[in-house]
Amino acid sequence: TVNFHPHDHDVYSGGLDNTFRAWDLEAKAEKHVYTCHRDAVRSVAWSPDGLLCVTASRDKRLRVLDPRSASVVSETTCGELAPELRVVWLLRSNMLCVVGSSPKGEHQLRLHDARKLPVVVSKVDVGVLGGAP
Repeated sequence: TVNFHPHDHDVYSGGLDNTFRAWDLEAKAEKHVYTCHRDAVRSVAWSPDGLLCVTASRDKRLRVLDPRSASVVSETTCGELAPELRVVWLLRSNMLCVVGSSPKGEHQLRLHDARKLPVVVSKVDVGVLGGAP
């Protein structure tokens, strides 16, 4: 997964090697490697102000990171959701939208407040993969 920083020319990538990397496009060089994940990083999203980012990993964890200090600000598990999680930081808010599916293929949207990450603010079941409407 790849995502551009909202306010500079850096690109951030998550990969199958369990890392989250910062790349300087102008220098065409890697700036930093974050190694706080135990499995592949599947999704990366930035806060609107560009100070924090959130990652979703195959280890079924969401992590809010402060890339400036290379520290994990908070993290939580997504429990029963399959490891192919995706996350989006909603504009002009502290809300995160997480999309995943259960082992039965039932898709689910969850809202988390990035300031209170373990708390699920809301969740909606949106159907079964390949199911009839």
